[in-house]
Amino acid sequence: MSNKPYIPAAVIDKYEDVVDQYKEIYADGNSYQVIAQWLKFCFAHRNVTVPNFAVKDYQMTLNFLYSYRGSTDTFGAYRRDLERLLQWSWFVRQQSILKHKREDIEAFVEFCLKPPKRWMSLKKEPRFKKIHNEKVPNPEWRPFEAHVNKNDHKAGIERDKSKYQFSQPALKVMFGILGSFYNYLVQEQVVQVNPLVLIRQKSKFLQKESKTQVIRRPSNQQWETVINVARNKAIQNPSHERTIFVLSCLFGIYLRISELIARPQWIPTMGDFSRTQKVIGGLKR
Repeated sequence: MSNKPYIPAAVIDKYEDVVDQYKEIYADGNSYQVIAQWLKFCFAHRNVTVPNFAVKDYQMTLNFLYSYRGSTDTFGAYRRDLERLLQWSWFVRQQSILKHKREDIEAFVEFCLKPPKRWMSLKKEPRFKKIHNEKVPNPEWRPFEAHVNKNDHKAGIERDKSKYQFSQPALKVMFGILGSFYNYLVQEQVVQVNPLVLIRQKSKFLQKESKTQVIRRPSNQQWETVINVARNKAIQNPSHERTIFVLSCLFGIYLRISELIARPQWIPTMGDFSRTQKVIGGLKR
């Protein structure tokens, strides 16, 4: 039964704080109490009763997210969809994520395709904010965000909750994330089966794209021009040798920007490169 007055309050914090929270929970030796206090803090200003099973749900979700701590981009995507699953499970389905079957996940997907307006915002809001140097839940945060594409935005079309659409690419990503999460729960022996499997086989929600997606990327000639400009600059200023190196990595070995920049949890070095061999046409290359 749906709790209609409920307006979601965020429970999963940003990357750095989740890592710290994980360490705190397992260093304390009383994970249940620490998590229960955290959930009480998150929902302090919501007229809602947090179910007892929410502690275990949150703990397993936190464990899973911590295992993906190597990439902030991956963490952000996983946090988004798992937060939605937790919110829906606790306050709409009123059931633990560890009890979900295929029909429960199907109901969750249908909910995501058309969420209530009170679950949506018109702009991206931080989950928590600071007031007088104290962190508090942001009452404006919502699990879903109404979007407009760039062309509509340029045309002056404003965001409208009533026109919210959950795109097929986003749906495919969500299926992948939920599938990975439940595979993890199976491996941890807290659930017996992955409820996503049957949904994937039936392709009940995923539709084939009717149009060819346009891939926007520089041509080889454009890349050559960019690298030549960098080489000319390096002749005048040796510091641009680094520019050539970065561009060559992006173009030649398809590295992402996030794989080249330093982050608090990882600093790339030349030692991170390694030689691999692939068999192509019967030959090792």
